[in-house]
Amino acid sequence: MKYGGEGSVLILPRIARRELETTFFHIIVQGIASEYIFKDKEDIETYLELVKKYCEIHNVKIIAYCMMNNHAHFLVQTDVITQLSKAMQRINIVYGRYYNSKNNRIGYVFRDRFLSEAIRTEIQLLKCMVYIHNNPVKANKVREISEYKYSSYNEYTNGEGVAKPEIIRMVFGSIEGYLEQFNGVHIGYENEEFMEVFVDPEERQQKIIDDYLNVTGKTIKEIKEDEIELKRFLIEVRDKKGISNRKVAEILRMGREKLRKI
Repeated sequence: MKYGGEGSVLILPRIARRELETTFFHIIVQGIASEYIFKDKEDIETYLELVKKYCEIHNVKIIAYCMMNNHAHFLVQTDVITQLSKAMQRINIVYGRYYNSKNNRIGYVFRDRFLSEAIRTEIQLLKCMVYIHNNPVKANKVREISEYKYSSYNEYTNGEGVAKPEIIRMVFGSIEGYLEQFNGVHIGYENEEFMEVFVDPEERQQKIIDDYLNVTGKTIKEIKEDEIELKRFLIEVRDKKGISNRKVAEILRMGREKLRKI
């Protein structure tokens, strides 16, 4: 990190302002009704093991993460977007069974399948990483990011866990000197905000669908009557944005089982 003297502004490491392919995503999973779904070390480690297992199976690379009590953040990369949906679905189904069995409860564990936000630039990627790592500080769980056990922050500083050479090269361009950049962006972007975690899920889903219709100029009727448009709609709002199959079925007035097969 470089400073220009007392009272000067931090000069961030040079990062190319390039556009990224839309294969990077900020993912959030949340407890239904904001319930605590990661109550102890066992819960957190169980969920992280499932994430590691199914992301590897579906070729989803984990760039950063942070586990909180009622939600969790992940920054990921995948070349096949549908594989991300499959991985998250399997992770949450298996964890839901584990959690309900452990707590002698029934019903949904997660609010929605998951929330997702496409990352389109390198700067946005770095800001998202910092935002994820800063969650425990903003929630007043710790005073310093490094004090929190259940995030990838210390894995980067120690060169462990998700901080594999291929991930470091993907994010910072090179292994050599990456820690300087890593530390620099965590100071420079520490106050940046990302997707609001506690938005109303119904409002969020409706807004995403409305935005899609406004941008494309299509109507629900036109989408239903054109197989290509229907597939495009499902990819954009269901597979990329994480809109539930229930909500899509409601909007299109189609059966969920039929939609699952498309």
